[in-house]
Amino acid sequence: MAWWSRTSGLPTAEAPKKSVPKGVWTKCDRCSATLYDAEVIATVWVCQHCGHHFRLETSRRIALLADEGTWQEHDATLQSQDPLDFRVDGKK
Repeated sequence: MAWWSRTSGLPTAEAPKKSVPKGVWTKCDRCSATLYDAEVIATVWVCQHCGHHFRLETSRRIALLADEGTWQEHDATLQSQDPLDFRVDGKK
């Protein structure tokens, strides 16, 4: 067999692929590094390689900033007004 053969050393198609359960690994949006979720949580949702800050849900960000049991939501039913009746393509 020639030294340039593409078939030597490659995994066979019959070999089953290993699956990684969700919630174990996270991929960085900036540097594409694969990060272990426990390490991402320990670094407060910042990539260790490039310093990228991951998006956080509102409740998770509040939990990071406020002491437990001290935060109360006010005006949960508050909605914005449209006094100028602004429309784009017939949609509000």
